[in-house]
Amino acid sequence: MNPFTSIEGLEDDADVLTASGITDQGQEFSFSLNKTTGVLENYTVDGTTLIEKGPVLNLYRATIDNDGSMGQDLKNIFDTMTDPQVEVSVPTAKETKDKVILVSLKGDLGINAANQVDYKFYSNGDIVVTNSLLPNANLGNLPRVGMKMEVNSDLQNMEYYGRGPVENYSDRNSGSLVDVYQYRRERRESDRRWPGIQVLSIRRSFRKPYRCQMDFFDGQNGNGLMIAAEDTMETGATRYQPEAMGIGNRGTSSTSAGRHIYQIEQSESIVWTVDYMQRGLGNNSCGGSTALPAFQVPSDRNVTHSFRIIPITNQTDKMEESKLDFDTVFNVIDKVTINGVEMASFDPG
Repeated sequence: MNPFTSIEGLEDDADVLTASGITDQGQEFSFSLNKTTGVLENYTVDGTTLIEKGPVLNLYRATIDNDGSMGQDLKNIFDTMTDPQVEVSVPTAKETKDKVILVSLKGDLGINAANQVDYKFYSNGDIVVTNSLLPNANLGNLPRVGMKMEVNSDLQNMEYYGRGPVENYSDRNSGSLVDVYQYRRERRESDRRWPGIQVLSIRRSFRKPYRCQMDFFDGQNGNGLMIAAEDTMETGATRYQPEAMGIGNRGTSSTSAGRHIYQIEQSESIVWTVDYMQRGLGNNSCGGSTALPAFQVPSDRNVTHSFRIIPITNQTDKMEESKLDFDTVFNVIDKVTINGVEMASFDPG
């Protein structure tokens, strides 16, 4: 792995962290991260911005019948973070010098919990994201715990390894078999599943050597993004923000805003969700029934999940990429301290 070609904004008073480098496929990449909010504001490969914003914490899903009023206070929960603390560091050991940038974000939310997001930016364009929800007390029923990001809508082709080919949930997946599934632009333009409110989900059925993965890419050279989970994940994609889809339900008038898909404002970007878990649907088709305990999101303990964002081309072996361990050069010792005094003769190489 070659070092970053440039790193700017490491100073404490800098507002933005930017870095650039060369991917494993030989393409130039760069990213910018807002050091006040801790949010990735763009990620560009080969001159094309692939990630336009995020990922950020996401606890809300468009309300289904059995959810009732659950989660209405969780819309855009990341925006409620107060006094976010952003720390940036660069390891100095020989193996990692100028090859890894560490960013940590932590702040209190508008609920009785905090959120911590840790980024590991690698000089080949890979990004490892670890997202943690840290409750101070029981948060009650949560629709989901995960993240969402806004992706360039020109990435019109989708492929994933997981359950499919139709949308499925943790308690509704026995008819969805594990395989590699593809959705091409020409198919999705007339496929109602693509703009549908309930999105494609993949749930906890995968272990090494094959990890759950999903990617978006263009139709020309296969340039795009892939996400591989450290363990397992649920994921989905729509052209609508979940908050926009959650303003209407079957109890409202047939002409109420948000009751039908044509009434919902479409996002300019693809909204890509990556979840630790989404709540199951429950068993009552007419509402009022909660999901069984095994399919409820933990809300009284810390929840953490990790995934890797990978730039891809049509030359990328996606299945092999999904098998790679996230940390191959981390947790190295870069100094030794004895009785509070650093050993000057220690060589971290």
